[in-house]
Amino acid sequence: MDILDRQLKQRKELVHDSLRLTQEEVSRLEQRTLASQAMAKSGKKRFLVRTCAIAGVTAVAAILLWAGPLAQLPEENPSQLVSPPVTTPNHQQTPAPALPEAPKQTVAWQTEADKLAFYRVFSLGMTYDEAKALFPELGELQPLGGIESLGADGLQEAFMPVTLGDEQVQLTLSFEHGFLYAARYQIESKDEQRIMQKKAELETFYASDFGSPKEEALESGTSSAWSPFFGLGLTKNWDGRYILIWGLQGGEEALEELYRDREFTVQEAIERALSEQPEFPARTGETRQVRVEGIPETLATTSLRTKVKLQTRDSYLVTFERMWTIQGGDNRQMTIPSYWTYEVTEKQVKLVDSYVADREVMEYLHAAAPPPKG
Repeated sequence: MDILDRQLKQRKELVHDSLRLTQEEVSRLEQRTLASQAMAKSGKKRFLVRTCAIAGVTAVAAILLWAGPLAQLPEENPSQLVSPPVTTPNHQQTPAPALPEAPKQTVAWQTEADKLAFYRVFSLGMTYDEAKALFPELGELQPLGGIESLGADGLQEAFMPVTLGDEQVQLTLSFEHGFLYAARYQIESKDEQRIMQKKAELETFYASDFGSPKEEALESGTSSAWSPFFGLGLTKNWDGRYILIWGLQGGEEALEELYRDREFTVQEAIERALSEQPEFPARTGETRQVRVEGIPETLATTSLRTKVKLQTRDSYLVTFERMWTIQGGDNRQMTIPSYWTYEVTEKQVKLVDSYVADREVMEYLHAAAPPPKG
């Protein structure tokens, strides 16, 4: 094989590699080149034909290599945005996005004023687990009043000791079917002067938020009400003990019906806030389960709840909470909340706080969900 033969072979290999020709196309190109060679009768003609054949193949390769990439470019359309290529998620190799971390709930519970304003800490409609997370010293749930039949009907309570000044008092949280409906302090003493002084101090403290209480005489004491949902009672027991109880209570239809025409009630506040979030429950003692569209229930579910805090006599904080329950890859169950808190009065509904993790959770679920069958 002379020098020209080797050059021709190298050029063919170059064209084959550059153009990605099939073996059949390479054979046809080689036959045309050999036919051109056969036409040459002399060495001079042979040289010229081979040179032209080599130059021709090289020119074709150059043209196709230059034109090929241009042919692959899409036509420009100024009125259309070019979206990035869509790839099918690989559920085995592509890791799911990280789930957002829920904000940690903290409470102000250092000073005596913090502890007296406990209606700003405990929400009507919160669960025992939520209260326990805030206060690990909270005791275990037990039947209301120690009566087993009431416990069987869903009425339970838990106790927590609290220090108020030089007083050791008991805080009682009452639950109905798992949701808080009352929180009360209780002090007992046989010292009438001491207990009456404490009553006067409480009336002074709560006046800034609730005004002056309305006092009514009872058979064995007195009852003072700052609002339909926050009041105080003082009674004298048969053994000479004075019992001072005060706190919040809500969720009872009888209270709503009694005061609805005279006061701005908890239920009215919820109804006003529902104009912003109509899909949530209309009462604090309810949970609404909602299926996540396109996501198996074995992977995730959501529940909707409504909670209320007292602020003043005619002002409330209504919180709508969507709780995501997600089954992790390690069989560990995770809960992530989204919530919206509204300050509600008779005149306005205003969003004052929110945390929305819905988009991040859905991105995680779509990446973690098994691919559709078929």
